[in-house]
Amino acid sequence: VLGVSGGTLAFITRNQSLRRDSIALLRFRKDFPQNSPSYFCLAALHGIAQANGHGRIAAIRYDCQVAFDERYASGFRNSYCELWKSFDALELARVAYVMSVPLLPPPLSTIKAKHRKRAIDRRQHWSEIAQTVQLILAPHLRASHAGEAVPISKNPGVANAEVQATTLMLMSTFGVMGAPL
Repeated sequence: VLGVSGGTLAFITRNQSLRRDSIALLRFRKDFPQNSPSYFCLAALHGIAQANGHGRIAAIRYDCQVAFDERYASGFRNSYCELWKSFDALELARVAYVMSVPLLPPPLSTIKAKHRKRAIDRRQHWSEIAQTVQLILAPHLRASHAGEAVPISKNPGVANAEVQATTLMLMSTFGVMGAPL
């Protein structure tokens, strides 16, 4: 689909349903100042990819998102492409960006000195989220002959329901679908 090789690639998008004045978002901002749920969910998705042995994920381009509306193009571009590019993602096939796993935030030296402490704190949160996801998924995965992690299931060919439920909960702000390469 994306013209690259290497197996299955998680293909992510964002969910635009959370209102800026929602109680949950206001509580999040109070508990995690100078953070965004989008970054936390992205960190969780990177944790899922790492747990499954993937070295990259694909993220949808702004104007390919199902709810794209030309009137809001600049907002979509900022919410999608600029987010992906902030983690060194590269555009691919004019429909997606591909980013390395784990997250590659910009070097701290590129951040103003007065904002570095905040950036370090944010990165610590992201790292803890990704590591926690990996720890949660680890008991449900085993190594395959190809070196990739694969779900363990009592019924071969059927995905583990607990892993699916955990994965879906972690993706509450992002939508994900497997995209064959």
